[in-house]
Amino acid sequence: MPGTRILTPAGEVAVEALKAGDVVTTAEGESMPIRWLGRQTVSRLFADPLRVLPIRITQGALGDNMPSRDLLVSPDHALLIDGALIQAGALVNDTSIVRETKVPERFTYYHVELADHSLILAENTPAETFIDNIDRMAFDNWDEHEALRDTAEMQLVEMSYPRAKASRQVPRATRDRLARRAEARNGLSQVA
Repeated sequence: MPGTRILTPAGEVAVEALKAGDVVTTAEGESMPIRWLGRQTVSRLFADPLRVLPIRITQGALGDNMPSRDLLVSPDHALLIDGALIQAGALVNDTSIVRETKVPERFTYYHVELADHSLILAENTPAETFIDNIDRMAFDNWDEHEALRDTAEMQLVEMSYPRAKASRQVPRATRDRLARRAEARNGLSQVA
């Protein structure tokens, strides 16, 4: 979503200010150039809210300073948590991780693609880069990707982490840890 800060060697940069060729810092500390920055305009008008509404992960919901401030991502966007790629929609707990309903009728998601399916830091949270398992024609700028010379021979290989796509697939230890964290934070906010 616009405003999401992505770590680069020069510091954090809003995702919408990035472009192909810019360099980002991976979660492993490597510097890698952006191959393509996908833009996808979404309309809420006739869409299924569970499939399109962003997921708001509040500051610190996943760990200390993770995310460093509220992070908004698409429901299918996966984050690396406790050694697993967990799609944001599977994390919703209606306390510290919620489905964001206060978005305009039309809004934009941004997808960073590198040469490999990797992890970058979005608001200090390891977030997967774009993996080409959906049709790029759904993107506003898919033609930019088609213009890349090596598109035909390039197929990204998905990282080998286990993936949770639904809440029932989230490891119990992770689910319990995040619930305890949300309860502790909720108790603090009620005291304040």
